[in-house]
Amino acid sequence: MMKRNRNYGKLTIIISLIFTITSCTDIMDPDISSKDLSLLAPTDSLETNLSTHTFWWTEVEFAEEYNLQIASPTFMQAERLIMDTVLLTNKFIYGLTPGKYEWRVQARNTRSSTDYQTNSLKIDPSLDISEELLQLLKPGDNDTTNLNVLEFKWIKLYNADEYILNLFHNSIPVKERTTDKDTIIIPLSWGDGSYQWKLKAKNKITETLNFERSFFIDTEAPEKPVLKIPNDKSTTINKTINFNWDRKSNPLSSEKDSLVVYVDSPSTPSVAVELKKTEYTITLEEGTYKWYVKTFDKAGNLSNQSEIRTITIENN
Repeated sequence: MMKRNRNYGKLTIIISLIFTITSCTDIMDPDISSKDLSLLAPTDSLETNLSTHTFWWTEVEFAEEYNLQIASPTFMQAERLIMDTVLLTNKFIYGLTPGKYEWRVQARNTRSSTDYQTNSLKIDPSLDISEELLQLLKPGDNDTTNLNVLEFKWIKLYNADEYILNLFHNSIPVKERTTDKDTIIIPLSWGDGSYQWKLKAKNKITETLNFERSFFIDTEAPEKPVLKIPNDKSTTINKTINFNWDRKSNPLSSEKDSLVVYVDSPSTPSVAVELKKTEYTITLEEGTYKWYVKTFDKAGNLSNQSEIRTITIENN
């Protein structure tokens, strides 16, 4: 009798655990299968001569991602699956060639998903590209790099014959290039600073507006950081140590510091952290430690290493 009771108790605990785990999953990932998702643009049954569109839909609460699919001419009679991609946002820009399409979106989380919502779209051929959108791919907007040769890349437009790229350094025009490709590689011989590139597409009768992005070139290494505290060869019984140093900031590039604290070798550090602030507090065990700091910037430039200091933590 006691054995049956003991087994019954174990079974009760297991059922309780399963219920608890299931309940936690419900809290973390609510069921979204009955939630509404609406397609906003392009509107259903749209007929247009524009080839580039922003596919846009309503956000669904508790959704973690969206599955966007595009097929031609329809999903039921698909000759081509143009796109099947997972997105974290509710907008996606994409260019299509003339033809008939259907596009659909489904919201998902780890537990459930909504029904697909579907719209149709027809794109007619046209030589008028004046209202088309150019998708600039790289360099990314407001990127910072230390490279002196960059690849400029975009998505080609249907019915565009050529592309004209204008490059500016610190607002001064420095380069113009024309191509029928979707890529131009340009050596940047004008030094560090702010750059802007503008691109437009043309054909025999029309042209697009200029589409533009900015980026920064920074090839200068940050200055070597200067250590402040603890003082070199200092001794303390306090195991909580505040490391503090100075760095000269660069207004054109964000900077961080790498603090390394070690006993025998920097390759096996006791502490190795990257910091935006010029201080760091940590509790250490008794012993003698060495420490130094390096600074690196957004472009990937690295400063010279600071001096190496030692600190000894003694038994109280």
